[in-house]
Amino acid sequence: MSIFKEAEYAESLSICSKRKVGVAIELHNHVVSIGWNHGTNEKCNCDKHKSNPDCLHAEVVSFFAEDDFCFRNGVMAVTYLPCLNCAKLISSKGIKTVYYRDHREDKTQGIEFLKLNNVEVLNEWSIK
Repeated sequence: MSIFKEAEYAESLSICSKRKVGVAIELHNHVVSIGWNHGTNEKCNCDKHKSNPDCLHAEVVSFFAEDDFCFRNGVMAVTYLPCLNCAKLISSKGIKTVYYRDHREDKTQGIEFLKLNNVEVLNEWSIK
């Protein structure tokens, strides 16, 4: 299965009513981790117009899967562009390329941070 299909599969596992987000991380052409957004108690208490402090972002969850695993030079596919805090985590884990599918024009801080930190960022999505 492609990294993009895996990210969309992860997205389908989210129960968030505001926005479902899925992530897949690939190393050496193999998906090694997936993650999806959810509340801290597996419940969704999201409000469409507010940030939910109890929400675990999909990017964060994808790194939980392998606590001591080295993601250096990995590739990430995320169904919605990373926020600034997730971008900082992605960069610190050594991810070299991030593909994202959906975004908002007014929410580009995460993308800008990744680019400033030499992470290739591509708004490309390919389901093959």
